[in-house]
Amino acid sequence: MNDITLTENEIKYQSLFESARDAIFVINVEGMYIVDANKQACKLLQYTREELMKKKVFDLHPPEIRKIILQDFFDRVLKINNNLFETVILNREGRRIPVEMSTGEVYKIGEMHVLTGFFRDITERKKSEREVLYLSYHDQLTGLYNRRFYQKELKRIDTQRNLPMTIVICDINGLKLINDSFGHVVGDELLKKVAEVLKSMCRVDDIIARLG
Repeated sequence: MNDITLTENEIKYQSLFESARDAIFVINVEGMYIVDANKQACKLLQYTREELMKKKVFDLHPPEIRKIILQDFFDRVLKINNNLFETVILNREGRRIPVEMSTGEVYKIGEMHVLTGFFRDITERKKSEREVLYLSYHDQLTGLYNRRFYQKELKRIDTQRNLPMTIVICDINGLKLINDSFGHVVGDELLKKVAEVLKSMCRVDDIIARLG
């Protein structure tokens, strides 16, 4: 009876493992290498299961952050059991994929200590966050920084080491007349043209903001 139950549990586990929408890896804790991966993991990273099982989990991270991720993993997952954080992994082509990683508790398979890692692709979420951040600090019409960013940045750079500092404030003569005579669409086009001229005249790290 126990054998039948075990087989049923294994079948159920395998079904859930393979049908999950998240990429799932079973990771050997001692060696940090992958001992199993589901279909979504293979699809996300464009590797076969056999290829993934030849890799350590940190092989999937960009080289410059592997040491950081390794320390972060041990500190947050194995020591304090804080098992949810964001990282970046690489697919076969080297494309960076932002993911949210979570892990289960460490358990044993035979003599091997393993844990299950869940990787959720958050590319679209990160894109939305960047768009929200961009809109919060930029003027929607001209693409220049807005008053909010200008005031925040002015406080940051107003230090002794940045002096002398130059601030140029300009206005567009006759904008109200153009809006009244030709409509706001034409006035908006003038604002965008002026913004383009200012950007072409300034350095990349200069701050150009629309305060009105």
